[in-house]
Amino acid sequence: MFRLALAILLSGLLFTLFTVLHLVSISYLAGVLSGLLLGMVLWAKMRRRNTPNRHGAPPRNA
Repeated sequence: MFRLALAILLSGLLFTLFTVLHLVSISYLAGVLSGLLLGMVLWAKMRRRNTPNRHGAPPRNA
C-alpha cells in the first residue's frame, strides 16, 4: 500500500514537473521567434529607409 501511494505521488510530481517545463520551453521559444521576427522587420525598415529609390533620388525623409 505504501509503495502504491509513493508511486502515485511520484508520478503526479513528475507529470507536474514535465508540464511546467513544457510550458516554460514553449514560452521561451515563442519569445525567441517573436524577437527574430521583430528584428527582421526593423532591419527591413532601416534598410529600405537608407537606400535610394530606383530613380537615384535620395530618400524623401532625408
